[in-house]
Amino acid sequence: MGNGWRRDYPDGMGQPAQRAVVVGTGPDADAAAALLHADGWVVDHQTGATPTHPGASLLVVDEWTAETAPHVVAARRAGSRVTVLAELILERTPRSVVAVTGTAGKTTTARLLATILTHARREPLITPDGRAANAWPNASLVEPALHDGDMLVAELTSTHLCYMDGWTGPDVAVVTNLWPDHVELHGSLAAYVAAKQRILRRRDRPVAVNADDAAGQALLGPPASSDVAWFSQCVPVPHGAWIQDGRLHIRWDGVHEDVCAVVHTSGWMHPTAVVAAAAAAMWCGAGSEAIAAGVAAAEQLPHRFHDLGEVAGIRVIDDAMAATPVKASAAISRCDLETLVVLVGGDAQVDGRVVHADPAADAALRQAITLASGAAHLIGFGTAGALVADQCPATIRVPTLTDAITVAAQRARAGDTILLAPMFPMAQSDRVIFAGRMRHMIADT
Repeated sequence: MGNGWRRDYPDGMGQPAQRAVVVGTGPDADAAAALLHADGWVVDHQTGATPTHPGASLLVVDEWTAETAPHVVAARRAGSRVTVLAELILERTPRSVVAVTGTAGKTTTARLLATILTHARREPLITPDGRAANAWPNASLVEPALHDGDMLVAELTSTHLCYMDGWTGPDVAVVTNLWPDHVELHGSLAAYVAAKQRILRRRDRPVAVNADDAAGQALLGPPASSDVAWFSQCVPVPHGAWIQDGRLHIRWDGVHEDVCAVVHTSGWMHPTAVVAAAAAAMWCGAGSEAIAAGVAAAEQLPHRFHDLGEVAGIRVIDDAMAATPVKASAAISRCDLETLVVLVGGDAQVDGRVVHADPAADAALRQAITLASGAAHLIGFGTAGALVADQCPATIRVPTLTDAITVAAQRARAGDTILLAPMFPMAQSDRVIFAGRMRHMIADT
């Protein structure tokens, strides 16, 4: 449970007359400013591009702010704490918290877990309106986290966790997997891993860990807790959940149960999310019946290998959240390359930082481009499209996603698949444009 915002901050956070700087615009920044003001802080809400914080003991930033950002580095050097709205919410809530992190599968796992808990007659809280269905704690949870539900399910990115110096951690922690990603936002692979490790620092709370992810386990090291449930999409585990012959199994306190078929999840929901959610649900007291009901009731999430339908016999798949090389490779590998028209690209830089610049991420990018080059047509858009074309000259280079959609529609034939798997960050507005235009085309056929 949350332990009280003021009590856990011996350096003066939460005491009257302390000065806080909140950076950003929109509901989350407004909510953070209001929370701190209600706790007696003198709040300076700054919306400019170059925030300053002289004399402030606390800096609140957006959850995608890089640790290497100049105002973050300066604040930490000056001895100021840096935090995000998610920490303010989680620290204040009296509810039990299940936190899900990992390089991929966080959102699907978190939302499936909430569905299972609902079928277990719990009252889970989860962000209802996250961007692209993400389950990050945002402004919409500020009041409910204080008054509603009996358990809060929170998706936490590395750029949440790297700023969570005060929160003592969740009641149940879930790590879906780990590989180098978003390293440019942390300055080094070690800093990225350190952020993820924060979710596992409690010795007195259970965790759920991916038995299939040996590389991730090596990076994270062993959890501090001895209460570990394992999950696997391919092998039985001594305590936890796994998939075998298309069915979900659990073993808990020595009892093995064959729970349900998971064949229907092969379209959009990754099997790892199913077993991760099942293992976490058991730590939360859910039984096999609730797990089976939750899996059966799971709803398709947008932009995650979402089969939008067919246009003149051409299948269209929206995997716009595959904004990293590994995620894009996974999506491409699920398709027949000989009949695949794949759209990749987006932004090569974010806030002046080169994306996928870390050696491990760069190696993964090269492998992903090599894989994509085997498609019938590879279309590169945005500034990242130029990088793809540099490595694969056969790439059809276009300026924008809208242009890429047009070219894809021209090149694809009946029996082909059009797949959006960008490999790079892209604007949420572009994700909406792709899904909207394709649905419109499908409706017109």
